[in-house]
Amino acid sequence: MNTSDIVASILDLLKNELSSSFAAIKTFAKNQLANIAELAAVIARERVSGVLRSKNQMFERFTNRLEQHVKLFARDVALMTVLTIEKAWNLVVAEIWGAINSAISGIGLPLQLPILPEK
Repeated sequence: MNTSDIVASILDLLKNELSSSFAAIKTFAKNQLANIAELAAVIARERVSGVLRSKNQMFERFTNRLEQHVKLFARDVALMTVLTIEKAWNLVVAEIWGAINSAISGIGLPLQLPILPEK
């Protein structure tokens, strides 16, 4: 395997992994943001002309809950992004590791690099 084949293989693996992972993040974000926006709209509507109009303590509890939802959403998106980066890293390392392993075994050296677990 030559270096241009390794580079092409790595780029293909990254393209596939990153596009599928970011599609999943986008779907998750879209759904969660719709829920957060709906909750914010309900709180605003109830504050203006509903049950939360005169109940400051209840309004504060609802806005605190909304804040928690937003923080959890941001945390989850960050974690999903970190996992995506880790998957990308593992793909690159596995491909390079495999190429090195092939090269070493191809010239008959007795010491092989350890084989990575299956993807």
